Amino acid sequence: ESVALTTPKSAASFAGEHQHLTSQRDTHLAAGTTLAAVSGDSASLYTADGGINVIANHGPVSLEVHTDAMDILADQSVTVTSTTDSIQVLAKDKIVLQSGQSQITLDGQNITIACPGNFTVKSGTHEWLGGEGQAAQLEPLPQGLTQLKSDYPRSV
Repeated sequence: ESVALTTPKSAASFAGEHQHLTSQRDTHLAAGTTLAAVSGDSASLYTADGGINVIANHGPVSLEVHTDAMDILADQSVTVTSTTDSIQVLAKDKIVLQSGQSQITLDGQNITIACPGNFTVKSGTHEWLGGEGQAAQLEPLPQGLTQLKSDYPRSV
């Protein structure tokens, strides 16, 4: 009813064309140090029923797109939370925040607020000072081998 493959050292599996790992119930992958998956073309994670969790107990989570766009889509709400620090949204050219017909656009040196209804500002005081600006400090995406800022084990 069961098959166990064990070795005190290393094991390797190779296929000249296709390799499939399929189970009728659960599949678990575990690594004591590093788990790496690499694809020469494309990669997908899909769940038909349930969700997907990405959790880093110690260390950062990083998503990078080097030569195309990144979309984050949800049929319902999206929440971005920082429980102990700040949230930074940076763009080289423009940031647009939109809800319904109301919009805030940060475009170079200009800020445009557009809404079909009331625009209300609530504050203890209003100070209107002269103009000031600073370019967004954007780090370029790495070329070649990625060097992550953290120092946790990984494979190449």
